[in-house]
Amino acid sequence: MEKRMVVSQQDCPARKVPSGQPTIIPAGSFLTITQALGGNYTLTLNGNMVRVDAVSYTHLRAHETPEHL
Repeated sequence: MEKRMVVSQQDCPARKVPSGQPTIIPAGSFLTITQALGGNYTLTLNGNMVRVDAVSYTHLRAHETPEHL
C-alpha cells in the first residue's frame, strides 16, 4: 500500500503504538496511513503511530488528500 494522507472528519478512537494506550484522534487532524492489514490501519498522527480498526476508520475516510503527495 502506498502511503496516503487523510483528514479526520469526526473524533475517532485509536490506540497508540506500541503501548496500546487508548487515545482519540481529533476531528480535522491530518494523518498519514502507513499500513493497512486485516482491517486494521496504522497511522501517523503528529509524529506518533496509532492503530485504528476498520469500524473506526470510516470516521477518517470522508476527505482524502491526493494520493501522490
